[in-house]
Amino acid sequence: AIIRDLVCRVLQFLPQLTKAVNFAAELDCILSLAIVARQNNYVRPILTEDSILEIRNGRHALQEMTVDTFVPNDTKIRSAGRINIITGPNYSGKSIYIKQVALVVFLAHIGSFVPADSAVVGLTDRIFCAMGSKSMTTEQSTFMIDLHQVGTMLRYHICIHP
Repeated sequence: AIIRDLVCRVLQFLPQLTKAVNFAAELDCILSLAIVARQNNYVRPILTEDSILEIRNGRHALQEMTVDTFVPNDTKIRSAGRINIITGPNYSGKSIYIKQVALVVFLAHIGSFVPADSAVVGLTDRIFCAMGSKSMTTEQSTFMIDLHQVGTMLRYHICIHP
């Protein structure tokens, strides 16, 4: 009876408790981002309405913490050349580089500092990611699945700044 009464009394304050927990979670996230930014020399990015992405000495936040040496990378994309082709041999860092760029753009858009020496980031309304997967329940080839993923990206791509 005591536990039931306690539960009933606590449930009376459920909306306030939910707000408090959500506030604590958001504060935890903000403080975590601030601590990591300070410890790893992140910089404040410049957000612009221009169709541009310039990252100087960008780093992958998780990769640089888990490997002994990490080579920073520059990224320059302007509206005239909005498609870049990344090439290189296996295990040369292509996937890490692409994830690094997406991570910098994402962090900039949520108001965080970013792992780079400098970053100018144009406003972005979508970040697409193609995850290679072969489903055993579908009769589509991996190539067909990849085509569908790229088709979806192209279908939902909108040009904000022509």
